[in-house]
Amino acid sequence: MDSSRHEIPEDERGTLVATLPALQEHTEKEKTELLQWATTCEVETLGDYEIAISKMRAMKTLHQFIFDSFEPARKAADLTKKYILEHRDSYLDPLKKAREIVQVKVTAFEGTQEQARRQREEEIRRDQQKRLEDEQLARAQAAKDAGDEKAAEQILNQPLPPVAAVVVPSALPETKGVYTTVSWKFEVEDESLLPRNFLVPDRAKIGKHVRAHGNSDPIPGVRIWPEKGKAVRGFGS
Repeated sequence: MDSSRHEIPEDERGTLVATLPALQEHTEKEKTELLQWATTCEVETLGDYEIAISKMRAMKTLHQFIFDSFEPARKAADLTKKYILEHRDSYLDPLKKAREIVQVKVTAFEGTQEQARRQREEEIRRDQQKRLEDEQLARAQAAKDAGDEKAAEQILNQPLPPVAAVVVPSALPETKGVYTTVSWKFEVEDESLLPRNFLVPDRAKIGKHVRAHGNSDPIPGVRIWPEKGKAVRGFGS
C-alpha cells in the first residue's frame, strides 16, 4: 500500500511515533496468539468453557489498551482536521457567496432573454398564420370575382395548413466552462397519498420497540427473534 497517500501531519506523527513502539512491544505477540487460539479452540467441556471466558477477558483488556493507546493520536488528528477545514473554508466561503450572488443575477438575465426569445417565436408564428389566412381570403376573392361563389365558399371552408415550427436561436453566447444545471426538488405535501413503494420503515423506531418489549408486543409485518451472544463488560469501545 502506498503510505504517501495517508501522510500524517508532523504533530500527529510525533504522537503516533511515541505510541507504536509500546503497542508493538506489548501487543504484537499477544494479539497474534489470541487470534490463533480463537481459530483453533474448541468449547466442548466446562473446562474449555472456563478457558474461553478467561481468554475473552484477556481480549477485552488488550482491546482497551490498544484503544486507549491510539486515543491521543486520534484526538490530535481530529483537531488538525478541524483546523484545516476551517482554514480552507475561510478562503472558499467568500468565493461561494460571490458565485451565488452572480448566479442569481445571471439566472434572472437568462430568464428575461428566454422570455424575449419565446415572444419573438410567437410573433413569427402569428405572422405566418396571418399570411396563410390572407392567402386563403385572396383565393376565395379571386374565385368570387370569377363568378364562382361555390368555389369561393369551399376555399373558405378548407382548413388552413399547419404553421411551420418556429425556433428562434438564443441570443446568449456560448459560455465555455460555465453551464446551466437543473436540479429537481420536492416537498411532501400529504404523506397519506404516497404510494407504498415510496414509504420506508422506521428501523430505528422498530429497533427501539423490539429492544424494549422483545416479542411480547409484536409488530404486524415484523419477525422478532432473540439472538444470544457473549459480552465482556467494556469490550468493543
